Amino acid sequence: MARKVFISFLGSSGYKKCCYQLKDYISAPIRFIQEATLEALGVENWDENDKGYILLTDGVKGSRNCNWEVGIENQYAPLKDQIEYKGLKPVLESHNWKFKIEEISIPDGNNEIELWEIFNRLYEVLQDDDELYLDITHGFRYLPMLMLVLSNYSKFLKGVRVRHISYGNFEGGFENPATKIITAPIIELTSFSEMQEWTSAASDFVQYGQTKGIESLLPKDSELGNNLHEYTTLLQTVRGGDLIKNTQVDNLRCSLDSLDSVDGPKPLSHLADRMKSTVAGYKEDSVLNGFVAVRYCIDTGLYQQGYTLLEEFIITKVMEELGVLSKYFTDKDVRNSVSGALNVNKLESYSLEAALSPRAFEKCSKLDESDFKSINSLSTLGESVFELPYFSLLRKKVFKSLSPLRNDFAHVGMNNNPNTGEKLIQQLKDKFQKTCEIFNIDLE
Repeated sequence: MARKVFISFLGSSGYKKCCYQLKDYISAPIRFIQEATLEALGVENWDENDKGYILLTDGVKGSRNCNWEVGIENQYAPLKDQIEYKGLKPVLESHNWKFKIEEISIPDGNNEIELWEIFNRLYEVLQDDDELYLDITHGFRYLPMLMLVLSNYSKFLKGVRVRHISYGNFEGGFENPATKIITAPIIELTSFSEMQEWTSAASDFVQYGQTKGIESLLPKDSELGNNLHEYTTLLQTVRGGDLIKNTQVDNLRCSLDSLDSVDGPKPLSHLADRMKSTVAGYKEDSVLNGFVAVRYCIDTGLYQQGYTLLEEFIITKVMEELGVLSKYFTDKDVRNSVSGALNVNKLESYSLEAALSPRAFEKCSKLDESDFKSINSLSTLGESVFELPYFSLLRKKVFKSLSPLRNDFAHVGMNNNPNTGEKLIQQLKDKFQKTCEIFNIDLE
């Protein structure tokens, strides 16, 4: 079972008594925010497996001497008229909570070396899967930032989860005129950590096409999580027909519009807008969606998928321009006849027998000429490819070398003249750009 871990810095100032409030909880008049925060967290239900860590500075003016063991002995003028000043250690021990609270000595943090020392001491006490409860009220003002960095670092390396971050805002309190006691709010800042998680997860999607981070932040089987998963699966498995139909993309857009209603940090709409920008180019029932997908694959490092999509959608685009797409979109023989024509430099070199499989060639040879898939009809289709105004440029600059590059990728470079990884990536980018120029495709 995961440990609950409370971490707090103890300051060295003299603290007046006040009542701290967090939601429905209001403390009795107490001096230390740590006592109030622990009570507000309901630590009476924590067990021996859980842990508290109080970070102390040493020296005469350090928090250990001033506020931990002995306490301030009337050295602060505002406290001279107040009764006994107990340090935090005896105050916490008086509660007899089941879990153990330990002290950790830290340097003052006057330079970068000391800051990283504080960081390392905290990291070392954390265990895998700990649930963190952080009080960032005291200590120098850079320490809250250090705690946020530590929590993110530990999320990745130790799988910790930040359950609570709070700050005791004594200065923001109000005084009861009758009792002269201040009531101060405990401000919950957990959403700051959540916002970092959302930002990181959204970045993974936009930059790398990964959705696991966002899915982990959403309720199980949520509509948005399912739609994100379906979209990335669509690209990872290069489903061309689904890309043209655009159903998954439309579903994703609609669910991103509802991201503001998700139980999470408030500024999620900005992240939703950034995520929607990655699918902005898709249109309903459009072959151009394949080229939008190629661009996304290049941007997110899905290079093998990018090669596959680019080659197949060049064939698909040519079929569309020849008027045979709607009826023969998935017909292997028609696609192979177009691909075969795009691979040779003149009509005399075009061989349907070479383009089709032996079985397909034999079957098509037996068809009546009125059937589009007859040998004569497929030959006519090939001739139409040669007549396209951009045929020579498309073949020479893109298609002729595209299949070997795709095969080099698919067969992991197991050939006599393998390309370098960098060359494969650059070639995909160059051929995609050239394809868009040849077809006059504007994806903006």
